[in-house]
Amino acid sequence: MCIRDSESPLGKVLVGVKVGEVVRVNAPRGVTEFRVLRVE
Repeated sequence: MCIRDSESPLGKVLVGVKVGEVVRVNAPRGVTEFRVLRVE
């Protein structure tokens, strides 16, 4: 997944996250987890 906008809801969660970290996002259908694999 490519996030290009740091102002989007998911982009805001990912600001400052490092490779290998897992983030949890509160989505309309519940909590979703993402692991950061790469930062470009």
